Amino acid sequence: AVLRAAGIDDFNSTAIVYSWRQVSGPTTANMSGNATDTLTVNNLVEGTYIFEVQLRDVYGLTSLFPASVVVLPAVQPRQISAGNNVVLQLPSNIVQLTAAALDSGPNLTSYSW
Repeated sequence: AVLRAAGIDDFNSTAIVYSWRQVSGPTTANMSGNATDTLTVNNLVEGTYIFEVQLRDVYGLTSLFPASVVVLPAVQPRQISAGNNVVLQLPSNIVQLTAAALDSGPNLTSYSW
């Protein structure tokens, strides 16, 4: 995930110092760019992370801004069964196959053969 902050000094557009830190989360994120306007975080697991950036101008005035990152679980492919194997003896040429979803996930709207 990439987080960006923008700071402008109201008095004379002098340099802003950025300082990022992780406030909370299910694990400690790997962070790079802690002292820049752009923070890159990785090695995140499912859950909510809170990061905070502090902006400081040359006069020592500071502001704190939180940013949250929500990591959702990976989408897993559906578990589907096309039924048992069938042996067809000619001259018969009709077979019935029954498909079924093996998991109870939501949003299964159709089957396609």
